[in-house]
This record gives sequence, structure tokens and C-alpha cells, in this order.
Amino acid sequence: MKKVQDRLEETKLEKDKVNKELGTFGGAAIGLVAGGLPGLVVGSIVGLALKDRNDAVGQALRGVGTVAKGALDAVSQVLQKSNSGKA
Repeated sequence: MKKVQDRLEETKLEKDKVNKELGTFGGAAIGLVAGGLPGLVVGSIVGLALKDRNDAVGQALRGVGTVAKGALDAVSQVLQKSNSGKA
């Protein structure tokens, strides 16, 4: 029973970490589109504040964060491959 409890705790911590990351990415992406660079900062803060909501706002925020993080990861991989080819 202790193992299950520990695993549940680990899972909750991982979920919180992912929600925080996706909320920040989502808020930043929406803020950047809506208000440029100042919107990016404000959006990141709002994303952190709304990351745990389970309503449509929270889901949309995390959904945008998922897309933004995926795009950032793809660009990062392309840049790493192009830099490794030059070395």
C-alpha cells in the first residue's frame, strides 16, 4: 500500500510540473500574439495563475501550451542538427 501511495504522490508532482510548464507556455504564446513582448511576460504570469483550472479556460491554456512547446522543441531539434553538422 505504501508503494501505491508513493507512486500517486510522484504522479501528482509530475502532473503539477507539466501543468506549470504548459500553462506558462500557453500563457506566453497567447500573450505574445495578443500584446507582443510585454504580452509575453504578462501572459506567462497569467498562465501560471490559471494552469490548474479544469474548466475550458485551463484546458485551452494547456492546449495552446502543448502546441507552443511542441513547436519550440521542433525548432530546437532542427537547430541542434544544423549546428552538429557544422562542427
